[in-house]
Amino acid sequence: MHPFIGLAVAAVIEFHIPAGSARASWNTKEAPVRAQVGDTLRLINDDDTAHELHTDGAPCPHGDDIAPQGGTYDCVLTLPYDALREGPLRDHYNAFQKFWVVVTEPAREP
Repeated sequence: MHPFIGLAVAAVIEFHIPAGSARASWNTKEAPVRAQVGDTLRLINDDDTAHELHTDGAPCPHGDDIAPQGGTYDCVLTLPYDALREGPLRDHYNAFQKFWVVVTEPAREP
């Protein structure tokens, strides 16, 4: 048996915080970011103001400042999280700026 059969490969999923989101949510409930535990969610700030991902430890630790106009933050997804059931994450500085994300456990091969 090959030693790597059945192992999930982690992905880097890029999400751009849109320009003008200083006054709006980052995405919508109808179009959440979807990822798996083990993936890295790379947040790229296309806005002209700083943002910071606010979490209570899931699906990743609380974020750091994401500099305006191209700053990034890598959120290593360590826990499942379903914003559709648990509520959206948000910007630390502006609680009305919602971020919808669904993180599931990777499928395991038999």
